[in-house]
Amino acid sequence: MYSPPKIRPSNYCKSILLPILLLVIPGFGHSQIAPETADQRLQEIFQEDFAGDRITELTELLQTYEQLPFSKNRVTAMSRLAYELNDDSRSLSDSLALAAIELAKTSLGDAHAAPTYYAYQALARYHWDDYPTYQFYLDQALLTFSNYNQTYFYVYKEKLIRAMDAFDVPGIQRINDELGSLFNGPDSTLIAPYKVMLYDAKMTLARFQGNGEQQIAYARKVLQLDEEKPFYTLIDRTGVVADLAMSYVFIGQLTAAERVLEETILKLQDHPDILGTAHLALAVVYAEQGRHAEAVEVGKLAVETGERYGTVDLGSATYNLATHQYLLGQYSAAAETLQKAKSYVPPSAQFVTYDLETRILIAQGRYLAGVHAAQAALINLFATFTDTALSANPSAFDEVPDISWTSQILHHKAYCQAKIGEDRQDPNMLRSAQATNQLALAFATDSYSNLQGFELTQYHGKQNLLINYSFQLETSIALNFYQLTSEPAYFDAAFLAFEKQKSVGLLQTMAPPQLPPVELERLDNAKRSLVTAQRVAALSDSPEQEEAKVIAAGEVLTTIVQDLRARYPMQSNHYFSIPYVNATALQAYLPAGTALISYDIIADEPYAFLITGQRKQRIPLPQIIDAETLGATIKQYTQLLRSPLLKQRAKQEQLSSLGAELYKQLMVPLRPALQDIDHLIIIGERSLRNLPFEALLTQPTKEGELSEWPFLIRDYRISYQYSATAYVLTQQKAPITNQSLLAFAPVFTADQQPSTTLRTSDFATDSLSRSIADGQFSPLPASRDEVLAIVESLPASSRKAVLLEEEATKAALLTLLNGPAYQYVHIATHGLANLNEARRSALACYTEQEANEGLLYLDEIQLQVLKADLVVLSSCDSGLGRFAGGEGMLALNRAFLYAGARNVVSSLWKVSDEQTKNFMLHFYEALATGQSYSAALQTAKLQMLASPSTSLPRYWSAFMLMGR
Repeated sequence: MYSPPKIRPSNYCKSILLPILLLVIPGFGHSQIAPETADQRLQEIFQEDFAGDRITELTELLQTYEQLPFSKNRVTAMSRLAYELNDDSRSLSDSLALAAIELAKTSLGDAHAAPTYYAYQALARYHWDDYPTYQFYLDQALLTFSNYNQTYFYVYKEKLIRAMDAFDVPGIQRINDELGSLFNGPDSTLIAPYKVMLYDAKMTLARFQGNGEQQIAYARKVLQLDEEKPFYTLIDRTGVVADLAMSYVFIGQLTAAERVLEETILKLQDHPDILGTAHLALAVVYAEQGRHAEAVEVGKLAVETGERYGTVDLGSATYNLATHQYLLGQYSAAAETLQKAKSYVPPSAQFVTYDLETRILIAQGRYLAGVHAAQAALINLFATFTDTALSANPSAFDEVPDISWTSQILHHKAYCQAKIGEDRQDPNMLRSAQATNQLALAFATDSYSNLQGFELTQYHGKQNLLINYSFQLETSIALNFYQLTSEPAYFDAAFLAFEKQKSVGLLQTMAPPQLPPVELERLDNAKRSLVTAQRVAALSDSPEQEEAKVIAAGEVLTTIVQDLRARYPMQSNHYFSIPYVNATALQAYLPAGTALISYDIIADEPYAFLITGQRKQRIPLPQIIDAETLGATIKQYTQLLRSPLLKQRAKQEQLSSLGAELYKQLMVPLRPALQDIDHLIIIGERSLRNLPFEALLTQPTKEGELSEWPFLIRDYRISYQYSATAYVLTQQKAPITNQSLLAFAPVFTADQQPSTTLRTSDFATDSLSRSIADGQFSPLPASRDEVLAIVESLPASSRKAVLLEEEATKAALLTLLNGPAYQYVHIATHGLANLNEARRSALACYTEQEANEGLLYLDEIQLQVLKADLVVLSSCDSGLGRFAGGEGMLALNRAFLYAGARNVVSSLWKVSDEQTKNFMLHFYEALATGQSYSAALQTAKLQMLASPSTSLPRYWSAFMLMGR
């Protein structure tokens, strides 16, 4: 329990302080303010901007008041003088403030509070480094007010800033609760003009809870309210803009973050003292974009502003600059800047510098020193943890001040321990690493599960990234134990940890419900309300009016999640409620001839797990692979695959070279284990999600027609999945085999009215430009023939629902998607991929009405309750999307799996209307003969490949089966 400091009784003001002031203030004593004008002058001073020479004038006023009968203005002058002296003489400021408070108590009685406001502010500033004492004096300052005004709420702003600096999340919660009580209490109407401070507190709390979407909503509200009734200084408002930008970074919307900051920097050209705050945030944006050199240069500007004007927190500026230098690989410069940061960062927050020091030491391969630095960080972060033993960690009895930093520091410590254990082949050190890492995971996954329904935050947030890193480390530790012991249990443990890195959000919807039905319905309804409110606000012409609904829906969802987490802690934690599959359990779901291959291309030593019904292996991949280079190669290769110029010899030579090289890196190491295999289930990550393995070349080819080239599709049926657990969960669903069909094709015609949809949506430029002409969706006449032919290929007795042309509306499709079960759902339309914000990707629908009816958005699709065995997205770019660490590709195909589809066929790029029709007819003809989905897809591709007129890979290799 914190005990507030005692106020020292004092007569300092008359006996000591005035003589001291006379000595330290130049020119004091040569002039004196007339007694009859003292009160007037005091009032004038309070209405003016204070500068250094005000100390002299206040001192003269105080001398005057000493000669007059006592009044509260004497205390007021003492208090303000104490406040002004803080920068010049902290000890004198402290003594004078205490004297003012004591004098007020003894001479003013119940009326003593108001004149002492600045005295308490002076004491708070004096005790800046003593966080509890600082907050105590600010609380005392609040008690000096007899009515609410702007200054009163600015004290809360100071409390909030200091709580942020101290990473005091419980303190931020208390401030949030206090303001919530005020603004919902009996004085709510009276204090409504200051409501901006309530949303400021909500914004800060959301930041420390790791909820980027809520932080954005609150930051926008703060800026809106401050514009309606100015509350902040320009530098404070710039700080809110920087917070908004950092929120965009947190959810992966880097373009939006950069745009907000660049607009602000442009407006601040006449305020160089304030530019540093925007530069500080912009450097972070550049770093997230991989523009580390630019981040360093802009970071230096922020530091220079702080050093010159004092308007930038130099602790944050120097720490961030050191981080950017570290990311650029300038480890010596980063270490040097970090030492400077340690002199600026408050003692209570030094754990941030120790953690960065740990990361620098890891990059330098100095793992033992890294453990020491991480341990120092933990001791600094936890007030009750003081154990310097390197194997010791905080326990459940230690209060966690900040979950995010706790899990991050523990992970970095575990990484160092694991590398030492690996290098020394030391099982004890590996066990220590495992224990530390599992503690990091316990904190991180618990925090992650508190964000249910806030998808962008979950997918792109820091906690998700940290969880994935920690599961990678857990996989590595288990593999090290397997190498040391050869015990199969360690192989299963490694595969299980590897699985936990993948598609948590998707798996949560596919796994059996863990919560009681009534609670699950309550949670799902709250999620739907939030998603709907977010979409409406994003597409609205008046987003400010709609964002109030976003805030309300977000707060309702947060309350429900917190309630469920308290009553059902295990069932509502994603990482406990998903039935992840280990390698041995997976084998039971792999029929003869099928192999599941799960790649890890971002490990220090890349590898692939290969599992069949009879064996399970971890196969190393060539060391020449690194994720960045591989991604560039895959991008170049897929550009060639989709090129209409591939009949040119030069293009074919490039294709041959790249295709054979990718095959050599990704498949050759696995081929010895595939002798009895004819079906591959590929689980890729990052850039591998964009690679059609069917189009790899088993050897370089310089001659012959493309129809004769040795593409991998000739050797295997190939399908894809997000994870092995997702594969098992789809296999556990009862198949639908009644050949029923739901078909959808707007077709679009040249005489349809221009669509306002296309003027109000922000899609990837390439995707949109290839789907429109003259302000409307390009006609897809072959899609009509495609759908009608598919209908004819199915038995006359099978149930069919067909939506063509003007009947193919969004409303009609949604009604049928939530209706009876279908074996086939075939959607032939334009697919629009939004690479900036995946949930705004969409399928085009027929409409001549309002804009929102022209597109069925990804986030709408995944809210449906779909019963379909196979969804075929005969549309361009339906498999193209935004990569999210741990979730895979956020694309339209994934949305249908999320909604309940058992299997999905989608495309990686735009295929011509006519050739798509031909491909789909081959596919359904093969299905009619009883072939499996993967076999039918292979048949269709081989038939396209066999004909010189359709052998270009762009016609057949774009289509991928997600499932079996």
